Amino acid sequence: MPFLTTRPSQSGPIRLATPQRPFCEACGSDEFLVYEEFVPARVLTAGAAKPAEASYTCIECGQFSAHAVPDGWEPPGWFWYA
Repeated sequence: MPFLTTRPSQSGPIRLATPQRPFCEACGSDEFLVYEEFVPARVLTAGAAKPAEASYTCIECGQFSAHAVPDGWEPPGWFWYA
């Protein structure tokens, strides 16, 4: 199932068919992104793989987005607490 995101200028969700790197389409950059949440890829109890997911906000324009991200991607400077 695709992940959903919404844009302030659109009334409905946008379906993302494939994982994408976080990027603000309004600003044309990933320079101003603040990452709200990152969930690594995982295997569900039924054995199905679920891709990593990220949610983020652009502090330049205020756009929020959340969707699956490519394998191996993680937010810059991200680390796990032990």
